[in-house]
Amino acid sequence: MKKICCLLGLCLILTFSYGCNQTQQIKSDSHLPSVNTEVESSKTIQPIQLDEKSLLPGIEKIIKRGTLRVAMVNIDVDGFCETQEDGSLTGIDAQLAKDIANSMGVSLTINRESDSWDKLTELLANDEVDLVISTYSLTTTRATSVKISNPYLTSRFGVMVNKQELVKNKIEKNPIDYMQNNEIKIAAIRGSSHVNLASEFFPKAKIVEMDSYKDMYTAVRNGDVFGYICGELRFLCDYNEDAELSLYTKVFVFSDALEKYCVGVSPDNTDLLNFVNAYIDSSKEITVKDYEDTLKNESKKDGK
Repeated sequence: MKKICCLLGLCLILTFSYGCNQTQQIKSDSHLPSVNTEVESSKTIQPIQLDEKSLLPGIEKIIKRGTLRVAMVNIDVDGFCETQEDGSLTGIDAQLAKDIANSMGVSLTINRESDSWDKLTELLANDEVDLVISTYSLTTTRATSVKISNPYLTSRFGVMVNKQELVKNKIEKNPIDYMQNNEIKIAAIRGSSHVNLASEFFPKAKIVEMDSYKDMYTAVRNGDVFGYICGELRFLCDYNEDAELSLYTKVFVFSDALEKYCVGVSPDNTDLLNFVNAYIDSSKEITVKDYEDTLKNESKKDGK
């Protein structure tokens, strides 16, 4: 039996057993207008020295164009991509996009037309953008239509459940068996890979698709659904947004169900995929702690 532990900075730590061998993925948050945003390249990364006579075709076309086209979903994701008052973008994904563009010595254009991750994949497949950097998770479905980079951040999946439901159903430690064998309601973000993941994990449950994480954790808090499924990083945001949420809910994280955040690459540009992989592999690994620190810093800026 594999251990699954509840790990959140604002939650109690607990461990229980659960056998789970599936590993799949995630995404998202509050809606913004659909825009194309020009973003200056980060000055923290020095451009590499390029020999224009020996550039591979996939890199050469970007250098000649003078701009790297990156797509992000048009919803802010706490700690990954957040819009500031001046219109600039901050967060792990925004910084990664800036740094990759700057390392190539080109400008960066952010396309935020898409309101779902499926549409981001379509942009890549149609060669309308070069990269997707937007809490873009590794899935087998995506890998059949676009190229997927090595992960730049790996976390775990989990579920947030209603404490009253645990008490009512006399569940003292492990809710997973109950969730797998009963016709309960489990929420997942609409249009994300979490919908399929929830169906695989909890075959008897009714999967309720919702448009925002706030809608989901509010539904869990109010008892409208038994729980919602997501990556552990998102739960940090939820408890950061609602200080009283931990009074009504509890999070269980699967130690063996991993969410891998990757860069989506245009299917026709293997040269760019190799460049992105080399950049990720040679950069400092981004960890859950880095994400938590980013989240705290953003909260301080917002005066929370």
